[in-house]
Amino acid sequence: MRMRSAIVAAIYKKALCLNNKSRREKTVGEIVNLMSVDAQRFMDLMTYFHLIWSAPLQIVLALLFLYFTMGVSIFAGFALMILMIPFNAAIAAKSRKYQVKQMAHKDSRIKL
Repeated sequence: MRMRSAIVAAIYKKALCLNNKSRREKTVGEIVNLMSVDAQRFMDLMTYFHLIWSAPLQIVLALLFLYFTMGVSIFAGFALMILMIPFNAAIAAKSRKYQVKQMAHKDSRIKL
């Protein structure tokens, strides 16, 4: 929580020091979104950062334990997991596109 407060304070401090040219380029809505949404995204990144290394390790350990329990039949499930990666990537890309559109609508709403 302290980190999020520090990020919001830094954005607020930077917004107060903007010159007139920069103020015309960035709307109040964009700055408010930076303070609320993007600061929260950064906090989420810190929370999930360790998944980058721990998720593959967890998958490998789970597959090893399943292999010792069930034998070679676990490779069917593993193959299905691998085959689902492109499907998950497509859904994530579509979700990202909608999220960007949603943020633009939030910026315009706050601008009013």
